[in-house]
Amino acid sequence: FFNLYKKFFNTYFYTIGIVFNIFRLKKIFKKNNLDVLMVLNGGYPGGEVCISAIFSWFLLKKNNKAWYNIHNYPVDISNFSMLRKLYENMMDYLISKSINGIITVSKSCKKEFNKRPMIDESRIHHIHNGFDNNFYLRNPLSKKINYFDKDSKIIFFPSVIEERKGYSNIIKVMDIIVKNKRNIHLIICGEGVTKEEKKLKY
Repeated sequence: FFNLYKKFFNTYFYTIGIVFNIFRLKKIFKKNNLDVLMVLNGGYPGGEVCISAIFSWFLLKKNNKAWYNIHNYPVDISNFSMLRKLYENMMDYLISKSINGIITVSKSCKKEFNKRPMIDESRIHHIHNGFDNNFYLRNPLSKKINYFDKDSKIIFFPSVIEERKGYSNIIKVMDIIVKNKRNIHLIICGEGVTKEEKKLKY
């Protein structure tokens, strides 16, 4: 019963819900006289509001399309049902036509878009995330956790723990960072796949 309930609402949000949000967001964009839109999302295709925002903006600004910034891998549709594949391919085509381009955070993320063949490859770009030696936000965690002194720099990584989040990569990067910045710490916080949690702990 729960699975049927979930399927029903997922279908609603990604069909009728998107149409409803398109017209709602169009009014908001028009009222606030906005100039540029960049939609940021974890994975692709992302939530229905993000998709709706892209279509709303396209209806208003066909000569100044939105950018879609993706920070994770796109969903692989190869194991989906034929009907779901048709829907996903149609959405990919429409999204591709409605944006200036997709900006991913790595070559690896960019490469994974070959699993979504209806997206124009020329519209997919990558810009790596960076690390600024001179910029830190003061974090109240340093006051709450006795392990850190007041000058500690803290990187906080809250997320679902699964392989695609790249935990092994951030640990490798921290090995490099701490050679130059000794008083910097990484806190990983979250739960997820048991196998990945064990790998992370040991």
